[in-house]
Amino acid sequence: MHGVASTSALVLLWTDESLYESVSAKKFFESINLDAGIPLKEELDGICDHMDEEVNNRKYGVKKIALSFLKKYPDAQVVFLGSGLDPRSLDLAESFPRSTVFDVDRDNMGVKEAITKEIEGPKNIVFCKADISNAQELVEVLNSNGRDKEKKTLVVAEGLTYYISKNALQEALASLRTPGGGLILEYAIPNDEIKGPRAPDCKAFFDKLQELLGLPEPLQRYSDRNIRQLVEALQGTPQSFLDQRALEEERTGSVTYYKEDTGFVHLCFVEFS
Repeated sequence: MHGVASTSALVLLWTDESLYESVSAKKFFESINLDAGIPLKEELDGICDHMDEEVNNRKYGVKKIALSFLKKYPDAQVVFLGSGLDPRSLDLAESFPRSTVFDVDRDNMGVKEAITKEIEGPKNIVFCKADISNAQELVEVLNSNGRDKEKKTLVVAEGLTYYISKNALQEALASLRTPGGGLILEYAIPNDEIKGPRAPDCKAFFDKLQELLGLPEPLQRYSDRNIRQLVEALQGTPQSFLDQRALEEERTGSVTYYKEDTGFVHLCFVEFS
């Protein structure tokens, strides 16, 4: 079993493994030891006790949109940006063998590739180590690993927007835009737009996360309006904006947890002409 760093384990500790259906994804979970992230998770849960809901709703939304796109275009490329140890890439690669899936991050690609080989995971997935905040490097690494810049591509940016500048995000996404392609963009709204009884907890969570991760720059936040402006700059068309209330209803069939607020993690799905 592979041990991983606390920060790499954190989100997976909040994740419901039942959201992953492939044999490869299930074997991947069985192959990693997330214990190092437990103290970090417990400290953050003490500040904001519903992060598992936020994480699982967003992961459900990413899954649903990606499946819909690939059922329509089963041979499209998929590029996961900043995917870390999330096995969603394995899930999709196994389910859509005609697709080529690129997993891109600065860290964890070596261990993720090693585990995938150990569990005899899908062959149509390529692991790429690259700095996503450097669009030129990102494109060069992807192209050298077989990316077809003319082929319809779905780009997934989940768990990424917090950590790179807004200009770097726009440049990275623009560099990967393809005709007929799509973009799944996950982001956290600014403190002053978080409403409802959990708003203070959400605000405190981001302050503590910043402190615990020792990040030199503030975490990046986007309003829905900011995202519309970004999508306009990318010459894309937003197809849906999903807040936590909408995601919970789609995931569970009812609204139980987010009756009084809409959470702070949102999703946007974009199509390019």
